[in-house]
Amino acid sequence: FQAKESVSGVSQVKSSVQRGIKSKLVEQFPAIDDYIVQILPRKEPLVVVKCHEHIEILSLNQEILFFRQREGDRNTNKGIGIEVIHFLNDGLWQMKQLEK
Repeated sequence: FQAKESVSGVSQVKSSVQRGIKSKLVEQFPAIDDYIVQILPRKEPLVVVKCHEHIEILSLNQEILFFRQREGDRNTNKGIGIEVIHFLNDGLWQMKQLEK
């Protein structure tokens, strides 16, 4: 991975979008409610790094938190911020209850 060759754009996520991401994560995965502040701190700016081959990376303090591969026009942003980095239904977050 060469940043100069692979990255096509970098943009900071608005705080309202960041709050939406947090609430969507907690709604879909209630088990992370106690840890969401550690995963996405309140005052820290989130950054979306767009790479070639339709890959988007969600980064916090230059550390990668999540990534996803965009698919054509299906995920075109129409002004809805959560669409930009919607990584909740891409199969990476598969949490299951552990049986005791």
